[in-house]
Amino acid sequence: IEPVQGNLESPASLLALVRDCGGVIHCAAAIRGIRREDFHKTNVIGVSNIIKACLAQSPLPRFVLLSSLAAREPSLSPYAWSKHEGESVLACEAGAIEWAIIRAPAVYGPKDRTILPLFKLLRKGIGIQLGPSHAKFSLIHVDDLAKAVILWLKNGGPPFHTFEIDDGFPGGYSWGEVFRLSNPHLH
Repeated sequence: IEPVQGNLESPASLLALVRDCGGVIHCAAAIRGIRREDFHKTNVIGVSNIIKACLAQSPLPRFVLLSSLAAREPSLSPYAWSKHEGESVLACEAGAIEWAIIRAPAVYGPKDRTILPLFKLLRKGIGIQLGPSHAKFSLIHVDDLAKAVILWLKNGGPPFHTFEIDDGFPGGYSWGEVFRLSNPHLH
């Protein structure tokens, strides 16, 4: 592994970042904000900038854009809009680059600062419901997401395709199911 510093706003650093790469995994994203402008620079322009750097390479690297299930509903939030727009930029600007979009659900794992604290509270018997009781949502462990990305890059899965992945729990989780699975003593 050779660390290379990159900045989505610096085309020169992106050229160095992707130089001689067989594959590029673009997972940088702004995830917190209120307005579209809070996400646009990273989630839309950033995709365009790294695609341009990849197009300057020979041979062209394969490209994976980590997106979000939220991208299928751009009116849901400024974040969802930005992920949808980033996907559109990839499809429009990638030229001959073989690409895949992987729309991930909520990702959890070690050092996670969003979902892991919820699971830790559940282990202590404290269940906090962050949405309506009837809501369903999907999850994926970071290791499983990483395996899916690597498999696509290595095996040459179908290019120019959007994949929606999850941990395989049928129909997604309800809050009650999350509570029961995390701590069988919660009711």
